[in-house]
Amino acid sequence: MKFGVLQFFSWPERRVDLRTVYARALERIEIMDRTGYDAVWLAEHHFSGFSVCPSVHMVGTLAAARTKRLRIGTAVSLAPFYHPLRLAEEVALLDVLSGGRVNWGAGRGFARVEFTAFGVPPEESVSRFHETVKIVLKAWTEAKLTFAGKHFHFEDVEVLPQTSAAAASAGMGGGEFEGGDRLGGRPRLFDPDGPALVGPGDRRQAALLRRQTDRRRVLRGRPRRPDRPLGGDRADCRQSKGRRAQRRRMDRQLLSRHRASTGHAAQFLVG
Repeated sequence: MKFGVLQFFSWPERRVDLRTVYARALERIEIMDRTGYDAVWLAEHHFSGFSVCPSVHMVGTLAAARTKRLRIGTAVSLAPFYHPLRLAEEVALLDVLSGGRVNWGAGRGFARVEFTAFGVPPEESVSRFHETVKIVLKAWTEAKLTFAGKHFHFEDVEVLPQTSAAAASAGMGGGEFEGGDRLGGRPRLFDPDGPALVGPGDRRQAALLRRQTDRRRVLRGRPRRPDRPLGGDRADCRQSKGRRAQRRRMDRQLLSRHRASTGHAAQFLVG
């Protein structure tokens, strides 16, 4: 079993200098490298203090320079907002500079503010994601790239540098390809309307994620996809409430045991 850490660059209420956020993150990354973690996964977000890392490839280069063995993962490169050839070049360059330590993950994105600011129609996110990832993988494995798609057309383009097989075989996030759930050499199932990633073979969990997505669509006034029965949503809701109630009971039992053993109350989050 291998362990990795999803690294956000949160800036809540902007209480500290932004440089401090990056310094602390890089310090954690150095500790991961020394203590045996397999990979750090850098989260890309734009136009929000939720996570201030608009370029995971630039931060990844600095992380690679400060580590020796830790793999550098992108979680994720938001594919619809990139020109695919520029994205292929940046990730390949990061892989070369890091000594072949890149795990590349690509995603569709979900924040409307990002689509609006970059001028990308949200309804094109799926097709742009598919097309961009296909182009990137071809650019890494073909001497001269020729491609004709809905959004991009290239003929006989040499993309340099080309990356190692390790980066090209990394899993992708936030979308699914027609005709199968295998992309880039590693099987994955994905929620097509969100960033969630589900392990291969766990189709029951994947179906639950899709039904949860449909519930969100209904609450926002958006049409539910016709192949998702609403009755399943209600059943999932009842099951979810039952799990929350069970968790609250377990928390209370833990609190009672702690009080009995120590003579004072500890603080538990019950929600």
